[in-house]
Amino acid sequence: MPAQSQRNTAHRVDPAQLRSAVVTGSARGIGRAIAVELVAAGYEVVVTDIDATAASRTAAEIGAVAGMALDVTDERANRDIAAAARA
Repeated sequence: MPAQSQRNTAHRVDPAQLRSAVVTGSARGIGRAIAVELVAAGYEVVVTDIDATAASRTAAEIGAVAGMALDVTDERANRDIAAAARA
């Protein structure tokens, strides 16, 4: 079991090894809170939501790299978003 001080240490991304994250349903609520935390930790976050306008607005507000429409039930759209996040 890790020491108490190790468990409470915030995770930060090494700038030499940038990471990206796609957060679904992140225009509001819990998804937005997760996206905010990932941006704060140094991740390049793509905000996605069924509501494209809300996704773009949230991305701008929190400093994410992009906000995009995504219907998570569309398998091809999920692959496209993943490819965009890797680019």
